[in-house]
Amino acid sequence: LAMIEISQLAQAEREIESLLNKIETNWKDVAKVAITVREKQLFLQPGSKVSSFTAWVSFIARKCDRHPSLIWRYIKAAKYYLRIAQTQDLEALDKATAAPEALVNLEKVERFAPEPVFAKLKDRVLTGKVSVKETRRIEQEYRPEPEDRQQKRGRPTAGKEGSYEHLGKQELPHSAHVDPSRLLRNQITATISRSLNTNLAEWTKVCADMSYPTRFTQGHTEVRVITENPRLSLDFLGVVRWSFSKPKDLFGVEIKSSVFDFQSDRQWQNYLNFCHYFCFAIFSDSPDLRSAIEAQTNPEVGILEIDFSSQVTDNMGYHVNVYRKPRKLAPISASLVYETLYERALGWSNPEELLTKKVTRHPQSCNPVKGDRVFAVQYTFGYQPEWLAVGAIDERDAAEFIQRLNTVPGGRKPEILSIVEQFYSSEARAWLGS
Repeated sequence: LAMIEISQLAQAEREIESLLNKIETNWKDVAKVAITVREKQLFLQPGSKVSSFTAWVSFIARKCDRHPSLIWRYIKAAKYYLRIAQTQDLEALDKATAAPEALVNLEKVERFAPEPVFAKLKDRVLTGKVSVKETRRIEQEYRPEPEDRQQKRGRPTAGKEGSYEHLGKQELPHSAHVDPSRLLRNQITATISRSLNTNLAEWTKVCADMSYPTRFTQGHTEVRVITENPRLSLDFLGVVRWSFSKPKDLFGVEIKSSVFDFQSDRQWQNYLNFCHYFCFAIFSDSPDLRSAIEAQTNPEVGILEIDFSSQVTDNMGYHVNVYRKPRKLAPISASLVYETLYERALGWSNPEELLTKKVTRHPQSCNPVKGDRVFAVQYTFGYQPEWLAVGAIDERDAAEFIQRLNTVPGGRKPEILSIVEQFYSSEARAWLGS
């Protein structure tokens, strides 16, 4: 690497202290100095209090009241940027516009995601057209499960501190077209889920035989439905509103990566009770899997094919083809799905905790979506007090709602959405989208 003009450890330490103590730290300059210290082995100069580069990073971080991971992140981002820019000149870092966190996430995506997904994300990261949050989300989607990782991410061995040649090492073969058979199941699921969400308006319109486009769409992944038994979790759920004069439609999708994956699913029929349209989603180059689904399901179940050989979109999604249209169902428990999404919107406990039904719902812990008017009340049903939050338009409506809590017929515990549906007018509950 072309070193910057620093020859003394004390000089390097003064420079990093000055950079880290600024209100807006220039991460590229910090990385330049740190990499120079490593390459010139300035940390071994007489008077140094450490014997390794790793120890020096920890020393200078403590001296500046920073966590060592901050400096390591800057170094990793710089080394990775220089690698993909195909240069060894440290001064080339000045051209970098991406945040260091985005570059670090991009390195992980390169190792685990399909090549077209990485290539599209790289263009967006290098041009500053994607947020750090989005790069983190994509990295998490394609991150293999611990038992599936072919190579652990550990630190460089002793004597190799500060060496990052392993960054960007690809564990899966990359090519212009993706071979789904070489991907892990969670990577297939992530790719298909993103494709379903990216093209949600298009494929749902085909499935429902609608002649006009959707007005609103929203995609959700891993939607756990609160039931006694069995525990149900839809891989993907699309919520579509065609117009204000029509009710919403729920499109439930189960993603299958192999014939074994499909045949080992013993409960997919239960999903028909929770959505208006139900489909299996597979990658297009899987004739055996498609034939198995066709043979073992009724025509009311749709089949979606995701073409991994098509051109990836800006949102890292592939084309979705409706191979078999689903028939519209009459779900008897769609309200449970809406309640799950409602609790997500309020920011209550995570879905896994909700399944245990041991969650204490307290209004102080609610986090309603900005713009929603949420009124919290406590009521007693079967001598067990419970907190309940519902949408309220004004205090008069809220007071009337409290009175009606005690008039639920049949001695059944009232459900949030069933009460909202019965009590509020369509205009008043529009914020809930019901």
